[in-house]
Amino acid sequence: LLLFYLPSAIKLQRFTLILASFVFYASNQPALLLLLLFSIAINITTSYFVRVGAPLNRKYFAALGVVLNLGVLAFFKYSP
Repeated sequence: LLLFYLPSAIKLQRFTLILASFVFYASNQPALLLLLLFSIAINITTSYFVRVGAPLNRKYFAALGVVLNLGVLAFFKYSP
């Protein structure tokens, strides 16, 4: 934990947090790791199109990303 806060380890901080998230999700239920990866893929894809897409389509992709994330949340929260 101390190594995380060293000034020389700034470049490793993001990697450490991502790895810790994966370990945390996989330790309880490995299926949740797939959910996390799916959510990451949704966010990366939609944010890419928001960033480099046509100006008329940027709002569409931003809204699509929010709707997909809420859909995943609703599915896992309310499904039996």
